[in-house]
Amino acid sequence: MLVIWATSRLLTTTLLASLFIVATRLDWNFASHRSDPNFFTFSGSWDSSFYRQIALRGYPTELPTDVAGNVLPNAWAFLPVFPWLVRGVSALTGIEFYVAGVLVATLLGALAALALYRLLSPRVGVHSALWAVALFCFGPLSFILQAAYAESLFSRSLLALSRAFTTPIWSLSCPGGPASSVGFRSFRSRRGF
Repeated sequence: MLVIWATSRLLTTTLLASLFIVATRLDWNFASHRSDPNFFTFSGSWDSSFYRQIALRGYPTELPTDVAGNVLPNAWAFLPVFPWLVRGVSALTGIEFYVAGVLVATLLGALAALALYRLLSPRVGVHSALWAVALFCFGPLSFILQAAYAESLFSRSLLALSRAFTTPIWSLSCPGGPASSVGFRSFRSRRGF
């Protein structure tokens, strides 16, 4: 399963690097201004600059507005867990935010692929689960699972929670006790889980 992930990252990294080279040679502006444009800052364009702001300075105390009073794009639109994880890795290793962001996202993407496999293999068999992982890893938008974005964290969390909700042990640990377990088992039986 991890061979599928590694192969897909080799392909997506090659495609992203090719796009970076073309963008640099043709002098395209990156989505977010970078004083030092490199592959990692390119992989961390758009939303990642807000994640970096959250990691380094936290959220703004006032919403930025234009002259008409309209709220401008800002860090308040983004959740804090991913930038905090990246800040922690950056602090432990000493590497720059965008490099740490790509590494964290890539690791979380691999964990998401593993969680998908673990969720599906008992239900559809190993062969079909591996095909699902391959489609997940090689899909047209799968490059985002290695960009310094939170999508890999969200995917990993969603898939891990989905697996947890479909395992019998989860129903025994529901906060509502047996009543909530019975309700959840009823839901599972109707959904074919």
